[in-house]
Amino acid sequence: MNRVVLATGRMTRMELRLLRRDWALLFFGIGFPVVLLLLFANLPDMTDPIPGSDGLRAFDVVMAPIALSIALLIISLQLMPQQIVTVREKGILRRLSTTPAPRVGLLVANFAIGALISVLAVVAVLAGGSLVHGLALPRSLPAFLLVYLCAMITTLSITMLIAGISRTANIANGIGSILLVPMMFLSGAMVPREDLPELVRRIGDLTPVGAVTRALRASWAGEALPLQPFLVMGVTVLLVWPIAIRFFRWE
Repeated sequence: MNRVVLATGRMTRMELRLLRRDWALLFFGIGFPVVLLLLFANLPDMTDPIPGSDGLRAFDVVMAPIALSIALLIISLQLMPQQIVTVREKGILRRLSTTPAPRVGLLVANFAIGALISVLAVVAVLAGGSLVHGLALPRSLPAFLLVYLCAMITTLSITMLIAGISRTANIANGIGSILLVPMMFLSGAMVPREDLPELVRRIGDLTPVGAVTRALRASWAGEALPLQPFLVMGVTVLLVWPIAIRFFRWE
């Protein structure tokens, strides 16, 4: 057990050193959602108080959760899969496969790095929104932290699946790009959820990112967290992680 922990720690440090060399990807995953949030503030009625919401605005309870969902999507579908597969293309994973390093340890190491970037993204979104437009913090902070933790576990499980089955970084980038647009649409990032047809909203609620956005909005408004988003996220993790571990490519 100690060997597994030590090997996982070494792999985490190795992946961090490699990631530090690509500041463009890091900025895209952390900075781009902040830029989007600040642009959202210029849309009509975004910064006007919502009647009966005790001063909350659409900028707070709609656009901030969407910005965080976009951050998770970019990190899990674009940033991390490309990082992992690039390491494989350089032959590092092949060399690791000849050592006692556990496969699960490699996935855990990359999950930890993805979680770190996701935390930096939420800090950047909250800080940027607060400084420029007085973004209100979630009314239920414990609920928000719980939702965001579950959201990271869910979206990064998709990262591991994409990275595990993709032979090259281009393939991983292609799969991520194909998934990115429909997930953004179904989560309400492209068209406000309230403006979508009822059937599309129901389909969106059954997608991982749609579930994340819905739960984040509830925590921001201080509402009771619905059960369905957690069921969707839980089913996603239970289905995806075993497949990612089973079919992960070392070469």
